[in-house]
Amino acid sequence: MSKVDRKVMRVELGCAGHFICAKDCHFRRHTQIGSKYRVSTVGDLYFHHEPNKRQTLGGGDNVFFETYVFETTGEPCRDNEGCGCVQVKAWSEIDGRRWATYGEAQSGHEKFVAKYMKACAAAAKGGRK
Repeated sequence: MSKVDRKVMRVELGCAGHFICAKDCHFRRHTQIGSKYRVSTVGDLYFHHEPNKRQTLGGGDNVFFETYVFETTGEPCRDNEGCGCVQVKAWSEIDGRRWATYGEAQSGHEKFVAKYMKACAAAAKGGRK
């Protein structure tokens, strides 16, 4: 399988990029930065057995969203039907933060995307892959 050559491209993907209960989250963003990083934000979690109760995502009573950054291998995920998802090296996030509101989650996701696009661009300038 060949490596995905995205250089410092930003690719928005139509699926959650992490979290085992992502299917129950009403908010899901997943951005691939080059072939090196995945920025994933999920939140606004409602379980089917408690459809009227908004669930927190750990870390406090007012934490309804989280953004995590993962390093990726550059290899396409197996069995992804060509969606563009890239394999994660390890499911231990390298950066992240939790949020209380949609606005904070949206803005925070964009800040992480900008940070890691800048890191990819700096690495590319330095000749590193």
